[in-house]
Amino acid sequence: MPAVSLRIRGPGRSAAVLLAYFAIAIAVLRPPKGALTGAVVAGTEPCDTVPFALSWAIGWAHARLDAPAAWWSSGSWWDAPIFHPIEGALALSESMPLLAVVTWPAHALGLPLAGCTTLAVFATLVANGWFVRRWLLWLRTGPTLASIGGAIAVLLPFVHQELGVLPLVGVWPLVWMIQATGELLDARTGARARRGAVELGLATAAGVATCGQLTLATALLLPVCGAWLLRREHLRGAVVLPAILALVIAAAGSAPIALPQRATLEALGLRRTEQSQDRGAGRPRELWRVPWSGLVPLPAAAVAAHPTDRAFDPGPLRTIAAAAGAIVVVRSRRRRRHVAMLLTLVAGAILLAFAPRIAIAGWEPSEFLADHVPGYGQIRAVFRAIVLAQLGVLALAMLGLRALQIRLRARRVGPTMVWIAAVLLLVELTPPAPRWATLPDTDAAWLIWLRDEAPADAPIAWIPFPATGDVCDYAGTAAAMLLGLEHGHPMVNGYSSYFPGPYNRAEHAARKLPHGRGIVALRVLGTRYLVAPDGGPLDGIDAARRELLRIHPVLRDDAAGVTIWEIDPSP
Repeated sequence: MPAVSLRIRGPGRSAAVLLAYFAIAIAVLRPPKGALTGAVVAGTEPCDTVPFALSWAIGWAHARLDAPAAWWSSGSWWDAPIFHPIEGALALSESMPLLAVVTWPAHALGLPLAGCTTLAVFATLVANGWFVRRWLLWLRTGPTLASIGGAIAVLLPFVHQELGVLPLVGVWPLVWMIQATGELLDARTGARARRGAVELGLATAAGVATCGQLTLATALLLPVCGAWLLRREHLRGAVVLPAILALVIAAAGSAPIALPQRATLEALGLRRTEQSQDRGAGRPRELWRVPWSGLVPLPAAAVAAHPTDRAFDPGPLRTIAAAAGAIVVVRSRRRRRHVAMLLTLVAGAILLAFAPRIAIAGWEPSEFLADHVPGYGQIRAVFRAIVLAQLGVLALAMLGLRALQIRLRARRVGPTMVWIAAVLLLVELTPPAPRWATLPDTDAAWLIWLRDEAPADAPIAWIPFPATGDVCDYAGTAAAMLLGLEHGHPMVNGYSSYFPGPYNRAEHAARKLPHGRGIVALRVLGTRYLVAPDGGPLDGIDAARRELLRIHPVLRDDAAGVTIWEIDPSP
């Protein structure tokens, strides 16, 4: 009787792996009942500002995709209705057009914005696992270890620390870029080199359409990492044409996103200050700190006090396995170049994360990059490049386990030890359940009045303006952005990575409401209506003050506790 094999092969294995990654994501994220109708994952974010603002970006892009002819003919994709009357406001932050395009079919079928955003998070986590698995297969770790490595990528600490910042969740384009670079330089035939070039170009374009800052960090390291794979035939020009092909594809795919963003930032004179970049740089003590407790007992100083604190260690067992893997595998002539490439990736990512704090005889590499690399000067939190180091550690650890598996097989010893070690690495630092944020209701009477009764496109301001520049002070503004998707009026408020100068000046004046300077500043921006929830600066102002400010109430929504005021036009 022939033996029956339980091993899954071909497409069945791929489907099983994808389902396993999806199941892991569900188990870790623990979505509430409203995840598809009214809640989005906020991760470790201390407030709802960033998750709401990024959900708004997805919703705005969906609205553009609903009527492509209108924005294509007018070029209005970037003219989002925030920071009125600034043009190109969408370019002030990560616009994530790829995530919007991927989730648009679900939106077209009627899935609410919360569901589309949740779908984007799950799809991104699964893609992280799949592309890491694909990368590890290329590194010849074997299918089982590659699949476990992909599962670890679904649980990657950096990703779950940044879970509420949607553009930072997707590391799969970075992994794709690294693998494609290896395929391009490792190819033995012209056809394989061209395939690697095409993939590198597409991966770079996908990265820019997902998260430009992480893509830029990867692009800065790829030439240095890839140099380890160069051979003599490359020096004779064998890689030149494929490299040009990769650049052309990357430029064609990235330019429609990168060029408008750069033009808007330059037109508004926006660039990160040295102090801002210093605050966004990593510190040495953060290298040895994990974001939450895991299997290995660690001293309190080695565990972040809160999951939002910076902590770069992907897990002590993973780090030890990576170091051991590098020591063992580097002895293999066939693997030596790949190990060197991965070690360079880890070291380069750490240097990039710390760059603003590095000075060599008066020369500051961060300032050099800001002056010579387009886009680098606009990155606020350069420490996020550390995700590349975590990915390099993961790959080295899997290579080390593969080397152990081969040695045990040569001694006719079963792989049980390898599987136990792999499972330990998988569950070593399981992320805690994230926080979920409930989106604001869209059925309030004041919102319906703005949508159906107020003059179309009349600009509004959400009152009060944030009391300080702290991100959590903008939670109300971000909620108002989401509500703006329903009523369709442009806002003079907004939240993004950058705040344009005209808005900053108006915000400073509007903080003094009901002082007349605030109304004057808002009138200058063309504001027609003030949407003021109870408890704000306009509560209780008498008729004389209203006459002085030249504002009057036009709607009172007692159920929502909101008053809409109209600003009289200038005489």
